[in-house]
This record gives sequence, structure tokens and C-alpha cells, in this order.
Amino acid sequence: MNCLDRICLRFFCLIVLILFLAAGRTFASGAELTNIVVKNDREHLLIDLTIQGVFTNEMKKAMLSGIPVKFTFKIILYKVNDFWFNEKVAGITTSHKIQFDALKNESR
Repeated sequence: MNCLDRICLRFFCLIVLILFLAAGRTFASGAELTNIVVKNDREHLLIDLTIQGVFTNEMKKAMLSGIPVKFTFKIILYKVNDFWFNEKVAGITTSHKIQFDALKNESR
């Protein structure tokens, strides 16, 4: 391998590393689940929680200008087995849309 090939390889590795680190920062979400309360009755399992840190500054600006913001939640519950594969008990996908009404100064 000659000197030019080594320089090109190092440059390529540096670019890949920079892109990898930048992508991690771009897609990193500061979302946090808090106040988790699990309730059940004979037929239903209810989970109440609060999600904090979801909106980025760009999302806040877009929402305040009237653009609807849609969240999709995919929830899967598994039964954990010690000596075998985990078993899927239930799964659901639900969506929630938030839109800001500037005339009423409220979200709906």
C-alpha cells in the first residue's frame, strides 16, 4: 500500500467517524418517560405516563406556526422467560396528533 492509499484510507475513516458521530447527535432524543403508573382489572392493562423532552426547538417552532405534529407509539409487552425465548403477550400501535390554533392560542 503506497503513501497516497494510506492517506486516502485515513481520510475516509475520518469522514465516516465524523458522519457517525454527527448522526448520533442528530437522532438522539432527549425523551424521558416519567410518572409511570400501571393499573389492571380483569380485562385491561392501563399504563399512565408522562413523556418529557420530546419537542426539539424546530418542532416547537413548526407547531406554533400551525403545522400539525404527529407522534406514533408502538408498544409491545413481553413475558420474560428465564430459560427460553421471551413471549410476546400483546402489541399495539397508536398515533396522536397535536396542532396549535393561533386564533384561540391553544393546542388541540
